[in-house]
Order: sequence, then C-alpha cells, then structure tokens
Amino acid sequence: MPFLFTRGVLRSAIDQSFTKPVILRISGGTSMVGKDLANEIITTSIEEVIRLNATAVGLSVFIGSDMKRNTADLAETVNKCENYGIPVMAVTAVGREWEKREAVTLV
Repeated sequence: MPFLFTRGVLRSAIDQSFTKPVILRISGGTSMVGKDLANEIITTSIEEVIRLNATAVGLSVFIGSDMKRNTADLAETVNKCENYGIPVMAVTAVGREWEKREAVTLV
C-alpha cells in the first residue's frame, strides 16, 4: 500500500529507512479559504521527485472548476513523468455543489 506525502513531510518527518512506496503530492495552494480552492500550482519539480525517490506523483485536479490551469498542469506532469517512467495520480475533486450531482454507475 503506497503512502501519499507532501515534500515537506517526506523531508522532515519520514525516516530515510522508510521502505513503503511513496506517492509525492506535487501540487498545492496558499490557502484553503476563499472563492476557489482549485487555485493550486505545481510545487515540486520532477528532478525533486527523482531525488526524493518517490514511486509516483499525485496532484489535485478540480473537475468543474473555472481554473483551467490544473487540468493543463495534469497533462504537462504526465508528459514530463512519462520520460522517467513515473506514474501520475490525479487527486480529483468534483466541486462545491456535491449534493446536486447524480450518482453515475459504471458498468
């Protein structure tokens, strides 16, 4: 089972002898308050991902947000990581009005 950590936690709180797979979260924002939580940027370079020996990377993608940047960041990250064989995980959020959405059944 892999663990999802930010760069700061991985550097300062995880012992170097930790041997479980690590997904490094490479996106972040300045605040959890405000009009749109989707205003995140890529905070960690692919070189840093490799240096920290991460198994994969994860970044936030906010479906339905006005922030087109995070889907572009996802595409760019996939392209960069593909060169090094690093898997990319999209940590997906569906927006603020969750209760108004209908469930979808996948067959």
